Amino acid sequence: MGGWHSEHGEFRSREGRVSLRILSLFVRYGDADYKGAYQALMDFYAGMPEVSVESVLIDTALAHDVKAWIGRRTLMLAGDNRRREFSGWDTAIEHCRKRFADFDLVHLVTSAFQNEYNGFYPLICREMLDYVQATPQVMLAHVDAYPERVRLYGRSFQTWGCSKFLFARPADILALGSLVGPFDEPDFFPAGRTEPFNADAPLSENYARFLLDWLTGSGLPHGQWHSVFRYADENVQKFRAKALSILDEHNLSLRIRESGVRIVDYTWWHANRHRIGDLVPPDELIQVQERNRYLFGSPIVEGQALRQAPFPQKAGIAALLEDEDDELFTGGLGRALLAGVAMPHELTPAGACIARAGMLIKVGYRFSARQLKWLAEVSEELVQDAPLPITRGLHAVWLARDDLHRSLNLDTAEGREALVVWWSRQHREEVDLCVLMPERVLGEPAATLEQDAPLPLTRGLHAEWLSRPDLRQALDLGSAEGRKALVVWWVRENTQDAGLRSLIPESALSEPDARLEQDAPLPLTRGLHAMWLARDDLQQSMDLGTAEGRRALVAWWSRERRNDPALRALIAESVLSEPDARLEQDAPLPLTRGLHAEWLARHDLQQSMDLGTAEGRRALVAWWSRERRNDPALRALIAESVLSEPDARLEQDAPLPLTRGLHAEWLARHDLQQSMDLGTAEGRRALVAWWSRERRNDPALRALIAESVLSEPDARLEQDAPLPLTRGLHAEWLAREDLQRVFDLAAKAGREALSVWWYVTHRDDAFIRELVRLEVMEEVMPLLVQDEGRPITRAEYLLWISREDLRVAFDVKQRVGRKAYSEWLLGYGAGESTVQGERDAASSPTVSSGPTKGAGFAEGGVNVIGYGRGEFGIGEDVRMAVRALSCIDIGTCVPRIPLRVAARQEDVSLRAYEVPRPLFRTNLICMPHYETLRLLAATGHSILDERYNIGFWQWELPRFPAPMRCALDLVDEIWSASSFTAEAMRAVTDKPVIRMPMVATLPAPERKWSRSDFCLNEGEFIFLTVLDGNSSLKRKNPLAAVRAFTAAFPKSKHVRLVVKAMNVSEAQLEWRSVVEHAARDDRISLIVETMTKDKLLGLQSVCDCFVSLHRSEGFGRNIAEAMLLGKPVIVSDYSGNRDFTTEKTAFLVQGRTIPLAQGDYAFGEGQVWFDPDVGAAAEAFHRCLDQAESRMSIAAAGRAFVHARYSPEAVGAAYAKRLAHVNAS
Repeated sequence: MGGWHSEHGEFRSREGRVSLRILSLFVRYGDADYKGAYQALMDFYAGMPEVSVESVLIDTALAHDVKAWIGRRTLMLAGDNRRREFSGWDTAIEHCRKRFADFDLVHLVTSAFQNEYNGFYPLICREMLDYVQATPQVMLAHVDAYPERVRLYGRSFQTWGCSKFLFARPADILALGSLVGPFDEPDFFPAGRTEPFNADAPLSENYARFLLDWLTGSGLPHGQWHSVFRYADENVQKFRAKALSILDEHNLSLRIRESGVRIVDYTWWHANRHRIGDLVPPDELIQVQERNRYLFGSPIVEGQALRQAPFPQKAGIAALLEDEDDELFTGGLGRALLAGVAMPHELTPAGACIARAGMLIKVGYRFSARQLKWLAEVSEELVQDAPLPITRGLHAVWLARDDLHRSLNLDTAEGREALVVWWSRQHREEVDLCVLMPERVLGEPAATLEQDAPLPLTRGLHAEWLSRPDLRQALDLGSAEGRKALVVWWVRENTQDAGLRSLIPESALSEPDARLEQDAPLPLTRGLHAMWLARDDLQQSMDLGTAEGRRALVAWWSRERRNDPALRALIAESVLSEPDARLEQDAPLPLTRGLHAEWLARHDLQQSMDLGTAEGRRALVAWWSRERRNDPALRALIAESVLSEPDARLEQDAPLPLTRGLHAEWLARHDLQQSMDLGTAEGRRALVAWWSRERRNDPALRALIAESVLSEPDARLEQDAPLPLTRGLHAEWLAREDLQRVFDLAAKAGREALSVWWYVTHRDDAFIRELVRLEVMEEVMPLLVQDEGRPITRAEYLLWISREDLRVAFDVKQRVGRKAYSEWLLGYGAGESTVQGERDAASSPTVSSGPTKGAGFAEGGVNVIGYGRGEFGIGEDVRMAVRALSCIDIGTCVPRIPLRVAARQEDVSLRAYEVPRPLFRTNLICMPHYETLRLLAATGHSILDERYNIGFWQWELPRFPAPMRCALDLVDEIWSASSFTAEAMRAVTDKPVIRMPMVATLPAPERKWSRSDFCLNEGEFIFLTVLDGNSSLKRKNPLAAVRAFTAAFPKSKHVRLVVKAMNVSEAQLEWRSVVEHAARDDRISLIVETMTKDKLLGLQSVCDCFVSLHRSEGFGRNIAEAMLLGKPVIVSDYSGNRDFTTEKTAFLVQGRTIPLAQGDYAFGEGQVWFDPDVGAAAEAFHRCLDQAESRMSIAAAGRAFVHARYSPEAVGAAYAKRLAHVNAS
């Protein structure tokens, strides 16, 4: 069978499993509390078979720089205690990050792991850990639950995995980043001590109540905390620290789920252990309910997993993603993204493809496999003289990145080498760069370097040397010493830096080194030689010029490979099990090269076993057979296939073969030798019977006889029973006195009865089931007359003979009985005798291969798609959409998107809402149509397909651009922030276009701002205009504000115009004109800076009037925010702002529409926009300054209007109404 059992139940796994490598991260705060917890953890590991554990004991009470080894496998490390165990784990993860790849599992543990409910610990077994290690995207933890769903930062949940004892795959832990929640104490707790939580804390009312009851009250239905305290002034800080720790734990579970990983409850796994390999773990709430039924007979926790089915795939998305053209990079999506981009005419066909690829890289396009294959080929457009080839893809990256394009001249050898060096340095941080250089190229020997070191000096290693100034200064590759030193550096560093490992092919490590004499039991390989060079201790103790030194190095490797995974690659595993030609092969199992090396590595074996004698050789084989159970490293020393070979030294007259492995097992055990004489038939049969009996309890025995042999018909028995009497069934009979008493195999009745016994018992006993092939049961019954149209199978005959009611009802010895039985089988007996389900169970994979993905999406929420961290207008749109959604009862998240933008990305106010992928079925896309196409190009089907997409698109011109019409195929409806943009959308689509206001609100100021903070004078009336150069200087039109200001106040001394800008340069003609005006007029101040939101609002607050003489606006957020500050605004009477700027709320400036000139604005061809009249604007400047009463009245009206229509509460209500309609329909 090749499976194995434990006292906890059955879970199929591969026989001969290797030791499971676990990195244990144990956190405590000093050793006063929870005494003995660490030792209890070590005892837990000691009781787990074949587990190799390295521990980091993180003590968050220690001084920050403490680090000390406690024995060989435990590191004590001072941990960050700012967020209790979570920041402590972060300390350890960062310290061990480079070694994570060396482990199979990471175990998070706290010193309090035995507190509260701990009934699941006795159920944890090695099979569970194997399950996590072998199953993608699962973690193991005890799952706890609230009585009802709660909400934290827009995501609802009812369950969480207890982090105090959690097993996970290392990659899944690293993927989470920091384990500390992305929030701080002020987000939840007030400055005062009266109330436990802020009124606007981002958690639901019932959640706050549960936290309070758990820590300071009567607890929750499932129990009470072990350290309840009273909520009082002296305990407020204690409450906040503990509540924040619970929030961290719950947030961690949310992030685990959102990363695509499913938390599996220990007890649920145990309850389903017999079929765990067939199951995809259900939602955690279902696990809790099933677990509670298993333990208590009741689900205890009410509720259900709320999911929504995906929408059908969008045909428009599929069409855009297809790349059917003969020419690369010219599919529908690519054409849309490159609309308006001028390509040079003089390019070769390949050069044109590279140029198009470069432009697509610039906008974040995700290439298909076919395109990536083409890009990974060497560029024909360039001379190839660098250490690594410049591929088409690397050439395209150079074209796409202005910094590379400006600094590296690829017409020169120096520039080409510099590009390769840049790639070598950068590709670890930018994973997308890796695919542009075939990995095989990195491992090719460098033709420009002399190959005289133990390992090859490869092209990748050469490029790494070039990219590192420290290596170039220290190592001269023109000398043999420098070349050897580079290899030594690689040997030392690659264990800590996984990115270096591909620079030398693993196959080169295990090649025998031709420079060394090969007279040791194992080959002296190139990698082993390099390791010797890299370690002073080995060089001092072993002289490789002597046979003794060479044998000592092999012995050292054999000893140390158990503890150092990096060593294992230095000698090919297949070599270990090769018979050693230096030794006489007269033992039951081969004396292999690896076994010889193990003997050489151990003084105890050398002293007790003389390999020059037959007795010594047999003793070594017996020792291996005995010890392989406890030392996984020993198993590779003899090939598993050898164990099940029949032993030619023994007579083969038992039901099962006397194999070489079984002979060795007999040699290893004195009890077997004393009770069984293999020189007699009786002794040989007794050994087979013993094996048949004991294999159930000892997994190591199962490999000694091939599973396929068990179901072979036994030629020693007459085959006249309903089923073949197999060799395994015969051995089972031989092993059990109860069967021998009941079934006489010398009689036909006994043989038939044994086959019926197998049929009755095989369903519930996997070891019995494997003794007969299940396919045999579907064969036509050979001992029965088959005279009906439908033949009776062996299984159906066995069903009949095993049931008295069927034997009485149908006499299948007679034709009429056979006919009646066949009819019964077709009707009432359908399915009773089938073996399909049994075959599926028997052949099911060891573990479920795939995740754990639940069906559909979380119910009822909204994914807000956009640049949530972007410090520019469309980033603020995302933040304000989340603000509106937080005012209504609806789930909200902000998926991270893989798109780069020029604007600074440092606004982290939504960080707690961020998720790696969308959670809900509805997308609110707060980014322009072009950016939506970029998102599709970068993410394919993963974000936009199978969801209801609302395009909340920013657009500033009166007509929707024709090249972007394909974006309409991505959305189901469109929200427009103003009547102006809604009209543009309705003209090109029959999909719903909803005018939906955007939020305009002011956050609480972080500080009080004054004019002196901006070098502005008191006593001046200050006009302010604000612009972002990335949003088009022509559209923002600051020059009109400058001209209107100077026209309005040619000589006044007590007025000032502040032009606040970002992302501008004097290379822009419009901005250069503004700078020139400012140089001539000291009343015009220029502030060029990317400000935080708080500082920008602070600037607006200290100015007297906001000015926007724009040519077009989709909404006009800066205008609305200035109005909320109570400032009068002077604005163009055109476009989106007209929804809230009227004669009563603003100083309106008239003008005329004019056509856009070429290059004025993206997709501006054939469009018009506004040209505000500078004279009218100057008059508005005067009125605003001179008419104080009117100014104050307009400002007050504007503030009231914007607050009423655009507050988070008002906009949230509008969102809720529309989203309810969407969900209902």
